[in-house]
Amino acid sequence: MYCAKDTAATQEVFAALWPKYLDRFPHPVSFAGMLEMGSAYLPVDRSWENYIRDADDTYEDLEKEMKCSLMKLADDTCNYLHGKRFATFLLSNFQNSYCSYK
Repeated sequence: MYCAKDTAATQEVFAALWPKYLDRFPHPVSFAGMLEMGSAYLPVDRSWENYIRDADDTYEDLEKEMKCSLMKLADDTCNYLHGKRFATFLLSNFQNSYCSYK
């Protein structure tokens, strides 16, 4: 009985909020963004450029972090197999890199 009452209450809330949501976010891309990314808002106005820039910045930061992590794992593996020679190679070839690898 609890499950049925919970379902009925959820339907009532949804029925009341869905038209308001459509008024506030009429573009279907916003709804797709909410479903896909867990965000209720995907801008479709001038703030779109800010959204794209922030998304690109986040992607670049995560890509750099991933590359640094992979370099560290490669170094750890090579040090395990070949002593410290690979660390010297990395430091000499990537000293101007975007991560502080040590």
